[in-house]
Amino acid sequence: MKHILLAAGFLFILCTASLATDTTPNLTGTWHWSAAANADGQVPKVTFHLVAEGGVVTGTVVKINSTHSITNGVLTGDQVKFQVISLGHAGWTTATYSGKVTGNVIKGKVEIDVADKHFSSDWEVKRE
Repeated sequence: MKHILLAAGFLFILCTASLATDTTPNLTGTWHWSAAANADGQVPKVTFHLVAEGGVVTGTVVKINSTHSITNGVLTGDQVKFQVISLGHAGWTTATYSGKVTGNVIKGKVEIDVADKHFSSDWEVKRE
């Protein structure tokens, strides 16, 4: 009986310690990005509405006059990655956003593939 109580106590401490050290950031919320200026000098404002549950990231991205769904989203530790697939004048575009979540900032890269071309840019969003 003594060994059972000792084992139960150890298990309780182990579970409590693992909960206390969970550093998975809360990604759910509204995030804003001021992207690089377009060729016409306009700086597009992009809003991300993110929802994270159990390591899965979903939500929407709002750009100028369009809203797109987030797909293939994952949150592993403090690293987030998701895609936005859309159809525009040049055909299908896949934008893959990835970065490190630190408090109310996500900083990383956006990789854009459109019409057999690949673009890459730094990406930093801030929570509203």
